[in-house]
Amino acid sequence: MKHYSGSRDTVLRKRIFDNLTFTGNYNLSADTLKWSTISTGGLFRLFKGISNLTWNVTFDPYSRDEKGNRIDRFVVKETGKPVRLSRFGVQLNTGCTVKQLRQLFEKDNSGNRNARPASGTTQPDELISWFDGFRINHRVSFDRLQVAGTNRDTLMIGTNNISFSGSIPVSSKWSIDIGNISYDFLSKKIVYPDLGFSRDLHCWQLSMRWQPLRGTYEVFIGVKPGSLDFIKAPYRKNNFDGNTIF
Repeated sequence: MKHYSGSRDTVLRKRIFDNLTFTGNYNLSADTLKWSTISTGGLFRLFKGISNLTWNVTFDPYSRDEKGNRIDRFVVKETGKPVRLSRFGVQLNTGCTVKQLRQLFEKDNSGNRNARPASGTTQPDELISWFDGFRINHRVSFDRLQVAGTNRDTLMIGTNNISFSGSIPVSSKWSIDIGNISYDFLSKKIVYPDLGFSRDLHCWQLSMRWQPLRGTYEVFIGVKPGSLDFIKAPYRKNNFDGNTIF
C-alpha cells in the first residue's frame, strides 16, 4: 500500500500483510457435495515484527442438518447468502526481548542525558540492562467451532499463556539462568519452570538446571567451544531414577 507522508513529504510503501491464501476445489466425480469448503488465511506483522497475527476462516456453500452434518442443499437458497461461516480462528503471537521493548517505547530524553549521575549510585537503566537478553513470549488464540453433534457454534479461547526465559549476569563469572517460566491463564498455574545457574571456569563451564514441578535436575560440565569442546560430563537425575549413585 502506498501512502503519503507529510513529515517526509514523499510517498511511502507499507506492507499490509505477509501472506494470504485461498483454497477450495470442485469434485466432478462426486454424486453430491461437489463443492468443498473454502478456506482462507493470512499473516500480519505488527509493532515492527514483534507480534504476528494469523487468521484462518472456513466458508461452506452447503447447509447443515440438525446434527451439524453437511447436506446437499445450498445456503444461498435458504438465506440468500452465497456461503456460511463454518469456522473462524485467530492467533496473536508476541515474542521479543526486553531490549526490543525498551527500544520500542523509548522516548527522547536527550535533555537529561547530559546530567551526570551522583557518585556511587546505580542508574535504573543499568539495572534494567541486566534483563535486556530476557525473552518474553505471549500467545493467545480464539476459535469459533461447531459444537459436536449439533448445528450450533461456540466461541472459545484456545490458548492464552505467557513465558519468560533468559540469563541474569550476577557477576563476571556467575549467572542465573531461567530456561522457562510459563503461566497458563486458562488453567491458572505455572507450567514447567526451568531454573538454574552457570559458572565460568576459565577454559571450562559449569551449569546446573532444575525443574521443580517435574522433579528433575541436570548438572553439566564441559570445555568451552574450541578444539576440546567434545569433552563433556553430563549428569541427569529425576524422581523416577531411584537410588542412583553419582
